[in-house]
Amino acid sequence: MFEFWKPRNFEYDQIRGHNDDEESVKTHSNRKLNAPPGVRSGEGFRARELVWIVATCILAVYSVTLSYKLWSRSKQPSFENGFITDLQAAKSSIHLIDRQFSGGLMIHQNGSWYREIDEAKLQYVGEPRKELDDAWNELLAGMNIDLSANEAEDMRDKTWKWPETELYFTGVNVFHGLHCLNMVRKALSPEYYVWPHQSSGAEAFAKMHIEHCIDFIRQSLQCSADMSPMLWFWSPDHNNPILKPDTTHTCRDWDAIHEWAKEREIDPEAKKQFLGKASNEKDAHVEGR
Repeated sequence: MFEFWKPRNFEYDQIRGHNDDEESVKTHSNRKLNAPPGVRSGEGFRARELVWIVATCILAVYSVTLSYKLWSRSKQPSFENGFITDLQAAKSSIHLIDRQFSGGLMIHQNGSWYREIDEAKLQYVGEPRKELDDAWNELLAGMNIDLSANEAEDMRDKTWKWPETELYFTGVNVFHGLHCLNMVRKALSPEYYVWPHQSSGAEAFAKMHIEHCIDFIRQSLQCSADMSPMLWFWSPDHNNPILKPDTTHTCRDWDAIHEWAKEREIDPEAKKQFLGKASNEKDAHVEGR
């Protein structure tokens, strides 16, 4: 009844154990043969591990290379980062924005032309009046600036330094262009904007000044070379294509540049006093000669 209490037959157990070992070997061999590739031995696992290590190294090298390229590109001279010829101290104010232009020429159904005017914005052209002059004066605020010795480090030997100070007299060229544009605007209304200097040769100098301004604006436009596309629409009333006025352009943020310049604007009274003193000294020198 209780067979497990029977005495063990060691001879039989030995034979059975021998046969069982053979069966185990056969079974293990069959399992290895039937196992999927890469599981039959530790070699497959090590191969996969090596592949992952190599792939990880390649990915790490690629990531480092890409990061370096992006970093170096952000430091390279460009419209967004500033060029070598830009005023170095002003580069921190450079930011890009998209801006929609306005003020284009449009045509009524009756065939007459008109200029689009956004009344919500400051106006810079039109019939001469105080509001226009105020707008232009504000636009030109920051035209002449003083830089400290630290800010003018790259141009100390290129621009004039105020005597008995460590301030260097300079400005950003966009203001020169705006000044010239304002001069051309005023030249369109000579009866309102009378040339302040009435001395001999003043009229010839005024004409020469305007010619200089027109040519400077030409060079400035060609230098910046805005590559935004000119877009047109067909006007059935005029039977001609009309240039769209509201195209979008990628621009340097004027407001940021303007604020930077205004923070460094020269003291006009100090300038006036110095120039007046220099003029008096020159006159005294001439009279004494």
